[in-house]
Amino acid sequence: METPQKSTVIQIVGASFCGSTLLETLLDSQSQICALGEAHTVYGMFEDMFSCRYCRIYDRLQCPFYNGFDKYKRNATEFYPYCFERSGASVLVDNSKSYLKFSLTRCNELSYRGVFISKTPHAAAYSTMKHHPGRDSLERYTDMYVNVYRNNKDVFSYWDVPIHIVQYPSLVEFPKSIVQSLCEACNVPFEDFILQKALCQPKSHIIGGNGSVASQATQRTFFTEGKYKGRYGSIFLDEEWKSDPTFIEEYLQVYRAKEKELEPVLAFLGQPDVTSLVHELEQVQTGSRVALV
Repeated sequence: METPQKSTVIQIVGASFCGSTLLETLLDSQSQICALGEAHTVYGMFEDMFSCRYCRIYDRLQCPFYNGFDKYKRNATEFYPYCFERSGASVLVDNSKSYLKFSLTRCNELSYRGVFISKTPHAAAYSTMKHHPGRDSLERYTDMYVNVYRNNKDVFSYWDVPIHIVQYPSLVEFPKSIVQSLCEACNVPFEDFILQKALCQPKSHIIGGNGSVASQATQRTFFTEGKYKGRYGSIFLDEEWKSDPTFIEEYLQVYRAKEKELEPVLAFLGQPDVTSLVHELEQVQTGSRVALV
């Protein structure tokens, strides 16, 4: 199978609910970029969960983009060349978020770029706990936050893969600038886009991802209540954690207990250090108490 010259695979890395689905959806607005979503569900031997946002189906064999790749007869290293041939794109975006998946699919004929997207640990933890209440303790989630960035950084550095850092608040405030900078890094032209169309009309067969982003294309009723009410076709910075004093108190303890492990990861991601984050939480905590008096 012939692979286009200078084809690039963007590997998105991020802790849970840190904006990776949003980022890949915006990148998919570009004609020369094809977003795959959580592609490991197609090439992974022990992965069976599948949800195509474009087809709105849950059967891999019924998706016209992926049904030609038989993971039981083909090597995982053939997956990206297969997707390049099917899509005709110059750049693929894989949101599998794992150095293990990267190691499985890596082939010398392609170039790679890692894009590490992050929120602050407490903002990321709160988003995860809302979506999956009771799954893990805050300490356990913080350990996973550290490991996903640290381990992927080590593997990408070993293979000399260029790494780009994106912070979620910057993506929310300057989505077009972030997409443009990544297009330039991959040597493809940037095309201006309409945010609502990019979110609500994905052109590629994106697999899985954060349901609140995926629902932009599939469930308008998702945006009729709660914090998403009236926000169809838009993005916003979720700071709901600021109104949860119990969470704030518990995460202050986590920061104090996990400072040593967090500091090098936060520095790599360009996030504030633990002292600054503790100060932020304490200020919110003090403001909440004053408001109650």
